[in-house]
Amino acid sequence: MRAPWTSWKSTLGRIATQHLPGIMEQLQRDAYGLLRVAGLILPEDGQLLLVIDQFEELFTLVEDPTVIQHVLDLIYAAVTEPRSRVQVIITLRADFYDRPLMYPDFVDLMRHCTEVVGPLTPEELEQAIVKPAEMAGVTIEPGLVAALVADVHEQPGTLPCWNMP
Repeated sequence: MRAPWTSWKSTLGRIATQHLPGIMEQLQRDAYGLLRVAGLILPEDGQLLLVIDQFEELFTLVEDPTVIQHVLDLIYAAVTEPRSRVQVIITLRADFYDRPLMYPDFVDLMRHCTEVVGPLTPEELEQAIVKPAEMAGVTIEPGLVAALVADVHEQPGTLPCWNMP
């Protein structure tokens, strides 16, 4: 698997206000790479919200422990630096919760910055199916929602959560 900063490079490059060569090198240089890149691509008063979905893939698809450590160091530096303009949201499946705990600096972050999202109720599951379909203008076949809810309500993580306004 490619190192995670490969996808970060293209994502961060797209939001840069000007062409910025060397994003990859900045990210790879040291633990402050993400902070440096954010400083280079953001307007003076800008903030960067980095959302890392399926964080467990760092531990399942990246074989090099030095790459894993470096990614964790990038995130740690970005969220603990007092003047940082970077915020990070990470999603991690419950069955992989122990993986980042094997890295001492990350233990403290997880202890103080974790929000646990429990399984959805049947009503929440129904909304997670119906609301996006309505927004897309899709009509759902009668009985399909009930069948889907019955199939997945005992399986956490099978459908995304829908946040009601």
